[in-house]
Amino acid sequence: MIDYIHNRDGRATSTQVSRMDDITEDVFTPEFYFLIKNTNDNEVTVEIRPAGQEKFITTVLYPGWNPELCSAVRISGETGLQYGY
Repeated sequence: MIDYIHNRDGRATSTQVSRMDDITEDVFTPEFYFLIKNTNDNEVTVEIRPAGQEKFITTVLYPGWNPELCSAVRISGETGLQYGY
């Protein structure tokens, strides 16, 4: 039996990440929801599409793991961002 943790929007999420990779595409839109890790020492401003929205929004990602559950991210150039799920 698989139990999922759901956020207030009803989206399945996880308290731990078991798969990770670098975000290298300008528009990253996988077939699953993911979290973003900023590996830099500084904040990075990017456009994300939260899991419960169709619209992209500009936000600041702080160093380390960020809490936003995403379905897509738009970046420009090398950002040092990774995704995990």
